[in-house]
Amino acid sequence: MSLRARIAVLFLGMAIVPLLIFGGWTQRWGVEVVEVAGELRLTQEAVAAARTLALEREAAQGLLDVLARLGPRDSASLRSFVAEPGGDRIHFAYLEVLDSDDNLVSRFGTVPAEGSRCGTYGLTSLTRVEASGAADGLRWTGAYWMGDRLGPGGSRRVTVTDLEGTILYSTDCEPSLPDLPPEAGRGGNLVGSFSAEAGDGPVQLAYSSIDGVPWIAVAADPIGLTAPVQRLFQTYWWFVVALALITFAAFSVILKRVTSSIEDLTKAAEQVGDGELR
Repeated sequence: MSLRARIAVLFLGMAIVPLLIFGGWTQRWGVEVVEVAGELRLTQEAVAAARTLALEREAAQGLLDVLARLGPRDSASLRSFVAEPGGDRIHFAYLEVLDSDDNLVSRFGTVPAEGSRCGTYGLTSLTRVEASGAADGLRWTGAYWMGDRLGPGGSRRVTVTDLEGTILYSTDCEPSLPDLPPEAGRGGNLVGSFSAEAGDGPVQLAYSSIDGVPWIAVAADPIGLTAPVQRLFQTYWWFVVALALITFAAFSVILKRVTSSIEDLTKAAEQVGDGELR
C-alpha cells in the first residue's frame, strides 16, 4: 500500500469514522430524549384531562346536592340551571324530580333522544348524577354533557372510555381507540403510557384513571412522537455525510500535494545515492 493510501486510511479511521459514529449516537440520544419528553407531555395531558373531568362531575354533584337540600323551587329558578353548556357554571341538559315511588314530580329541560352526540368539540355523552332531598323524600336526577370544561382551551387529543371500552368522550365524532393495557382497568389512581399500532403506523398513548368514577382518560399523539425529530435527523445526516465528503476531498487534495513533494524528494535522494547528480 502506498504512503498516500496509508495516510488516507488513517484519516478515515481517525476523523471520518468517529464523525459518523458521533452522528449515529447523537441521533439515538435525540430520539430517546424526544420519546421521554413526549411521553411525559402526553401523561400530563391525560392527568390534566382526568382531573378536569373529575372536577366537572364534582361540580355537577355538588350543585345537585344543593338543589335537593333546598327542595323544589319556582320553575324560573330551576330552569336557570338547564341550558346549553358553556361558561364557568355547570348547566344540566335536564333535571328530574322523583318521589319515593319513582313517580315523576317535575322535569326541567328536555331529555335527549340519544345519550351521546357529536357537538362542537367532538363526541360527548350524557352523564347522570343523583341526589336525595333531606326531608321531603324526593330524589333528584340531573344529566350534563361530559367534557364541556375541556373545550377548545383544553386537551384536543383526549378520549374518555369506561372499563368496558365504551367511548364516552372524544374529539373525533367517529373515534377509535386501541385496547388499553390490562392494568388500566384495575381501578385506583393509575397513570401510564403505551404504544400501539394505528392505521398510519405506531402511535403513542398515555392514560389516567378519573377519580371517583370508572372512567379512563387517554391522550394520544396521532403523528407520532419521533416523526419531527426523525425528519430533522435526515437533514442532519445529509449534512454529516456532505461534511465528511468535503473534508475527505479537501484532505485528499492536500495529501496529494504533500505526498507528491515527498515522492519527488525520495526520487531525488535515490538519484543522489546512485550517483546521478543531474
